[in-house]
This record gives sequence, structure tokens and C-alpha cells, in this order.
Amino acid sequence: STLDRSSAASDVYKRQLLNLFLWPSQYYSEKELRENIPPIMIYQESNELKKSLKFWYRLPGHYHGSENYSVFAPRLEIINYYMEELRKYGWEFIAEEDNVEKSNGKKVEEKYIFRNGTYELQISFPVETTVNFEGVVYEKSYYIIVFPINR
Repeated sequence: STLDRSSAASDVYKRQLLNLFLWPSQYYSEKELRENIPPIMIYQESNELKKSLKFWYRLPGHYHGSENYSVFAPRLEIINYYMEELRKYGWEFIAEEDNVEKSNGKKVEEKYIFRNGTYELQISFPVETTVNFEGVVYEKSYYIIVFPINR
């Protein structure tokens, strides 16, 4: 019983020590990521992209900023807006890809990929929030994710 308590206390101590070493890394990772996000506004919002993204940290080198946005607008209008804004800051459009569910082969979302140096930005449109109205593809929501590549 005493041994169990001692072992548990030791585990807690190790975890605290580990957190102490990880936090500075997490802080600098977030700071670096935010500094590399262009100062553009969210489509049809008065909020800046870099301020609206939530930071997620898994391991050193494995982190990203992401957020979901509600909208009702033609997809082409949304993409053209971001293409124009991102280009001003050296971000290049790389590809448009379908994200397919491996288990059933169904398309889950369409994503547009941009790169600038060692960072990638993806704008994704989930299939379930896409509406076809009079031949125009409208979006009810989309999300943006930004992360470092090749680390």
C-alpha cells in the first residue's frame, strides 16, 4: 500500500517534470505558427485568421491551428477570396483534393491546399454542409487548418 502511494507520487512527479519541459516548446510552436499565418480577415467576417485559429499541440513538430466557420455563400466566391488574399502574402495554391473515407470510399470533403515555405494551409468543405442551389454550389460551413510541413 505504501509502495503504491510512493509509485503514484513518483508518476505524478514525472508527469509534472515532463510538462515543465514540454510547455516552453508548445509556447514557441504556437508563437511561430501564429507569426507565419498571414494577417488576412476571415471571409465575410471582421475577425483576423491568425487570431481566430485554435492551437492544437500533440508532440514537437506535430501541431496545428484550426477553426470552423459558418457561412452561406457560393464556394467559388469563398475560394477566390482566400486565393486573392493569401497570394498577397506569398501563399501559393497547390491543389484541390477530395478527402475520401477509407472504409466505404465515400467523399467526405473537398479541400484546397496552399503553401508558403514550410507551412501548409487547407480550406475544407464538408460534403454534408454543401448545398446545390440553381446550379451553384453553396457552402454552409468550412474549416481552415494551418500546420508546418516536413518537420
